Amino acid sequence: MKTHMQDRLLDFTFIVFAILCYKYLVLFIPSKFLNSVYYYLYYYGALMGITFLLILLHILLRKEKLSFHDIHFKFKPEYIAYGLVFMFIISLLGRIVAPNFDSSFYYVSGITGNIFQYIVIVILAAFVEELFYRGVLQSVVQKHYSILLTAIALSLHFSLSHFSWYYMIGAYNNIVQIASIFLASLVLILIYYQTKSIFLTFIVHLSSNLLNFLQIYLHVNYVSYEWIFWFVWALFSAFFMKKALSWFKNGFSFSLGKNVMLVDYLYLAIISLLPIVLYAF
Repeated sequence: MKTHMQDRLLDFTFIVFAILCYKYLVLFIPSKFLNSVYYYLYYYGALMGITFLLILLHILLRKEKLSFHDIHFKFKPEYIAYGLVFMFIISLLGRIVAPNFDSSFYYVSGITGNIFQYIVIVILAAFVEELFYRGVLQSVVQKHYSILLTAIALSLHFSLSHFSWYYMIGAYNNIVQIASIFLASLVLILIYYQTKSIFLTFIVHLSSNLLNFLQIYLHVNYVSYEWIFWFVWALFSAFFMKKALSWFKNGFSFSLGKNVMLVDYLYLAIISLLPIVLYAF
C-alpha cells in the first residue's frame, strides 16, 4: 500500500509541475516576439516543446519503455463520427440556452481580423491541447483512476482553464462555455481512453472548433446560410446518433476504481480546481 500511494504521489506531483510549466514557461518568450504577427506561432511552438519535454521527463522518471507515452496514431473513422455527433448536441444546446454567445464571442475572439491567421491558431491550439491533455495529463491520471474519475477531474480542469473569458463575453456566456467545454472534454477523454489515439482526439477537437467557428461566422454575417449549416450537421448526426449514444452510454463505468482513498480525492480535487487558483495569479 505504501508503494502504491508513493506511486500516486509521484505522479500527482508531476502533474502539478506539468500544469505549472504549461502555464508559466511561455512567459519567457522573448519580448521582441510579443508584438509580432507571428506571436501565436511562437506561443504554441513553445507550448508544444514544453509538452514534448514533459512527456520525456515522465518517461525518465517512471523508467518506462520509450513508446511515445502510450500515444498512437490509429485511424478509426467511427470514433470521429461519434465525437462529431456529441459536438453537434453540445453546440446546439449551447446556442439555444445562450443565443447572444455567438455575437459576443465573434467580436472578442479575433475572428473579425485575419481569418486565415485565426484558422491557423485554431489548428495549433487543438493540436497542442490534445498533446498536453491526452499525452501528459490523461496518460498519467488514467493509470491510477477509473475512467469516471479521470473524466470528471480532467474535464473540470480543462473547462475551468477557459475561465479567463469571463470579463470578455460576460458571466452567463462564460458559464455556458465552461459547461459546453466540460461536456466536450468528456467525449475526447472517452475516445482517447478506448483508442489511445491522439490523432483521433485531435481530429474531433479540430473539426469541432472549425465547425463552431464557421457557425458563429455565418450567424453574424450570413444568418440565412446558418440554417443550412445546422441542417447538414443535424443530418450527419442523425445518421450516427443511435450508435453514438450507445457508445457513450457503454463507455463510462460508474466504478470509482480499486484502492481509492480520501487522499486520492484530494489529489483529483486539486488538479480539477488548479486553473481557478492559477487564474488569481
